[in-house]
Amino acid sequence: GQVYKAKIKSTGQEVAIKVQRPDMQRKVSLDLFLLNKYGELMDSLCNIFTEQIPYHVNFIDCFSRGSYSVSGFRHTSKVKSIWLTLTPLNATIFDLL
Repeated sequence: GQVYKAKIKSTGQEVAIKVQRPDMQRKVSLDLFLLNKYGELMDSLCNIFTEQIPYHVNFIDCFSRGSYSVSGFRHTSKVKSIWLTLTPLNATIFDLL
């Protein structure tokens, strides 16, 4: 999810708002799976019609690992540090869901 800096109108207090998209990991996983299948097709075609070394699947796998590492625990730790920077200790956290 993204983190936004906001100000409460009534008090002027600055807060951080974290927006999390429901079911995002499943949607991204499907996209990356389909992209990987496309890479397999491209590698097969390149192998048949050219002498190029197949690289599409390896490239997409590397991209996928990077995508998961950004959305995973390490990214959450970065968000927590941003959250602590923007949100005062006595702030009220609102659950919008």
